[in-house]
Amino acid sequence: MVERDSLGYLVYDPCDGGTPMITIDSGYITIYWQLDAPTKFVINKFTRLTGNRSFYINAAAEDGNMEFTVEIKNGKQKLVLWTFGDFKWVMTPLRFKNLFRQVNNPCPTEKKPEKQFLTVEF
Repeated sequence: MVERDSLGYLVYDPCDGGTPMITIDSGYITIYWQLDAPTKFVINKFTRLTGNRSFYINAAAEDGNMEFTVEIKNGKQKLVLWTFGDFKWVMTPLRFKNLFRQVNNPCPTEKKPEKQFLTVEF
């Protein structure tokens, strides 16, 4: 997941928990939350919507189904918008993580208030 501030996009490593992430692997999609345990879904349906620029996923977990829409918003900057449930996350593939500023909130001795970021622009 990437965040946005007045200088642009960055990967933020929070003091408590980890940077949210989504993986797709062998028929499963897993959401890694900042604090909560990961949620693993079985992919029921995967549909390309506009060539390789967007797709739709319907997946099931123990507590119900989830629909994901994924759209490349800026191919040059490697930004992808994931929309699911009440969430809109701007993501980048893990292999491009180092293209972004890395901001770390050290724990526990130097803990600073968590940063406030700009809202999703897409």
